Amino acid sequence: MKSENVVRSWISLSLICGNLFTFIVILTLWIIGGFSNSEFKQLILLMTPLLFAYATPVIKYIISSRSDIKPDDNFVNNMSFWVIVMIPITVQLITISLCIIKSFNIGIQSFDDLQLALGSIQTIFGAFIGLVVSTLFGPKLSAQ
Repeated sequence: MKSENVVRSWISLSLICGNLFTFIVILTLWIIGGFSNSEFKQLILLMTPLLFAYATPVIKYIISSRSDIKPDDNFVNNMSFWVIVMIPITVQLITISLCIIKSFNIGIQSFDDLQLALGSIQTIFGAFIGLVVSTLFGPKLSAQ
């Protein structure tokens, strides 16, 4: 069993670092010629709102609880922990894989197909990631 603080740390790392790594991969693929200038701009415009939608509550929670030193009494079982952590990592890996595949024109021939695939992946997993983020990083409930 993991404490909620441990789960929050893992989710924070996987969401923020995963999204930043995705941006670095897209930038690298653009630099080596995998994407045109307009495709690169469209990818950044597509990915940026998703990063901020996930990262904003995480960063807000971290800032608001920066001085909390009370031990965490809530625990998450191992199965929940791995499901919660692996979903954002899986989304990032699929996103990176799709971008690499398109940049080399290996299975996704048009940029519209890439946008459709990325939109589908983000929509499918977005609801779950949003639920996890709002549950773990939402407003703290006062003890009654």
